[in-house]
Amino acid sequence: MDKSPDTAPADWLAVLEESDADIAAGRVVAGDTVMRDLKDGIVRLENKLSAGRAKRGTHGRA
Repeated sequence: MDKSPDTAPADWLAVLEESDADIAAGRVVAGDTVMRDLKDGIVRLENKLSAGRAKRGTHGRA
């Protein structure tokens, strides 16, 4: 049985309204750009983690 709420919380509605306003004003970012930035950020974090492990001489969790 579906237990989803009938209405969205007010703060969700506010975010959706802001998003709709951004789209209407032409303030949007392509999904490809967002995904590329996210993937680049993940690579940077992984490299930073690897560098820290190499500096400590550990290969697993410290």
